[in-house]
Amino acid sequence: PALGGVLGGAVGASLSEADREAAWTAQLTALDSGQRRSWRGGHGVFGFVEPGAETGAGCRAYSQTIYVAGRPNRGQGVGCKQADGSWKMTN
Repeated sequence: PALGGVLGGAVGASLSEADREAAWTAQLTALDSGQRRSWRGGHGVFGFVEPGAETGAGCRAYSQTIYVAGRPNRGQGVGCKQADGSWKMTN
């Protein structure tokens, strides 16, 4: 999937597959629920996703922070719900 936000960039590429999966799951849950979701991966990597307002057409803005080695990496994007119920991320 197109990960969007921080996950779509160099920080996301540096994460382990399990960490990316944890972050992705939190992102989807936050977009579905409209509520903040935190996650914790291995090796001290963790983060949270803060959903924003719905922007219309089934889309919702979000911000995301991933901490790697104690340093915050912030990003944002927009997720749009597709007809099949999946989310497509854009930056």
